[in-house]
Amino acid sequence: MSRSRLLPQARRLGGDAALVSVGQIFSYAYPLVSLPLLSRTLGVEGLGVFATILVIIQLLHVWTDFGFGFSALQRMSTAGSREGRQAVAAATITAKLALWASGSIVVMIVAFTVPSLRDYGWYVMIGVLASIGVALYPMWYLQATGQFRLLASLTAGSRLLALAGLVLTVRSPAQFGLAVFWQFVPFLLCAIVSWAVLIPQGDIRLRLSRPAGAVDALRDSLPLFVNLISGQFIVISSVLLLSQVSGYRQAGLFTPADRLVSAIHGVLVAVEQAMLPRLSADRRPEEPNQRKLIFGGLICCYTVSGITLAVIAPVLIPWYLGDEFSEAVPVVQIMGLAVVLSGIARTLVLHLVSLGRFTASSVVIAMAAVWHVATAAFAASVWGAIGVAVAVCGTQLFMAVGLWIVIARRRIATSPSSKTRRLEGRDQMGISFVWEAIRGRIALFVITVIVVTGGGIALGAIWPKTYTSSAQILLGVRTSGTTIDVQSATLYLRERVATYAQIVKADEIIDPAAEATESSPDALRRAVSVGIIPETVVLEISASGASPDQAVERVDVVSARFRAQLSALNVRTGGPRLVAAEVSSPQPATVPDQLHGTTLYVVSAFVGLLVAVVLTTLVAVIRGPRRRRREEPSRLTSQESEYELLDSAMR
Repeated sequence: MSRSRLLPQARRLGGDAALVSVGQIFSYAYPLVSLPLLSRTLGVEGLGVFATILVIIQLLHVWTDFGFGFSALQRMSTAGSREGRQAVAAATITAKLALWASGSIVVMIVAFTVPSLRDYGWYVMIGVLASIGVALYPMWYLQATGQFRLLASLTAGSRLLALAGLVLTVRSPAQFGLAVFWQFVPFLLCAIVSWAVLIPQGDIRLRLSRPAGAVDALRDSLPLFVNLISGQFIVISSVLLLSQVSGYRQAGLFTPADRLVSAIHGVLVAVEQAMLPRLSADRRPEEPNQRKLIFGGLICCYTVSGITLAVIAPVLIPWYLGDEFSEAVPVVQIMGLAVVLSGIARTLVLHLVSLGRFTASSVVIAMAAVWHVATAAFAASVWGAIGVAVAVCGTQLFMAVGLWIVIARRRIATSPSSKTRRLEGRDQMGISFVWEAIRGRIALFVITVIVVTGGGIALGAIWPKTYTSSAQILLGVRTSGTTIDVQSATLYLRERVATYAQIVKADEIIDPAAEATESSPDALRRAVSVGIIPETVVLEISASGASPDQAVERVDVVSARFRAQLSALNVRTGGPRLVAAEVSSPQPATVPDQLHGTTLYVVSAFVGLLVAVVLTTLVAVIRGPRRRRREEPSRLTSQESEYELLDSAMR
């Protein structure tokens, strides 16, 4: 391809990527701005409840999307007629609505039956109802047809509207439901506006397909769903492992890096989706320059973003979050390196997906998720947030190496000069593929199950146990002898309850409490957590210890010291005299915080089976089937041309 033709093509690709990036930048302005606002308004406990609801609804979103962000996009971009596009649209919408309905039922059952979530079930319902927008929003059609201006406008406008609503309406923990509503309403707004624009155009309409069409669409997207759920599990597990193994402080230090990296990935993944139609449409081996240009540009974008994040972290983090988060700077810098490595892995995934090889990318990412849980759990227990950041880098490197091995082995196995050609056409993963992989390598499967299950049980037996107790403190204002009425006093407390929650870990409370419990101040501060019961002025103080009695002692001492110091500190800052009463006293924990007993055995066995299935499938993908099949001449010719395409793109 001549230079005169390459430059206009680069400008066109850059323009599409820029439009999508602008929309996604506005989209990720929402979490970046809302995070400090919600942390100050809801407090630690309220923010934890909000994050839990967010994770639950995000899993519903992944279930509803089911990989259609890529598969429907690819099918739509290769549909050659209006009837073909309408068929793809109807099948996709029908499948996603069915997924949303089934997933919503499961989520609501969990929300109203699990004791820890039962009080927040109505908030979960708000997110579930707003999530129907994920099923109806035809983002894949806008990307496939090149309507990037509309896509960017919808993404930016809906997020800005939600951000404005959050800032204007959420002022205290009493508006918790509004915070949930504004978090998930952008998808619903995008769906409504996009169909209002697309229906008059007449190319596709909002219709349902026959069940057979929806089933075919689901079957086509199944491997990508494995890819998506594995990627989401890598993101979610990092914070969960830190909060459970190292405490909420380490999770808090990791959260800024996680949010910033998620924002970068959100922008660049949308660019990947915008480029996929061009990769799917241009599969001619004689013109590989466009593929090289796209892949090289993506790697450069990830590299520049990661290096920039690492360089500006020492200035950005203290300015954005305050000096108390200075310990998060090295975590953010390490996660910047993870962005660079993820750019290589994501580009290899895009390369395989564009060629229809969903199995390879899905299996490697699933294996990387298992690898990440194992390494991050150990790193969190030893090094905290920094250790988990290093584990994330290791996971991205693991993923990139695995994908490269798959591509290299496929390239060798399908070479026209090779004596064995093992590529079996379009790479699709199904139950039969996995079953044949297990049957062909039953020894590897059994050994993996035994080793992983035994290792999990042994690790659970020797892992140090901790126990947690908690007490609830009701805050009040002494109104007798003052001009303050009860209503004003209640409003005053609700506006300042988040500030009072921070006092629990102040030096004036922690230092004497540490001396009384024969602990170091840093150890006690890590063991103590405090939260706000949503829509109340009740604080819940929790503490962990090596024994149930130590946990109760720590809660008692911290609670008593807090109640004694709270009023004096408030008066010293010009406020009224406060009254703090303990409404529930701490009780000794009967079970440890870690997995134990039958639960440990069941979880270890489940993880062992999962690792064995993923490992044997990965080996099958990399090494190919054990039995060589005779190929038809026509099919062999197709494979040779497919090899030429793969070989030209790899150069």
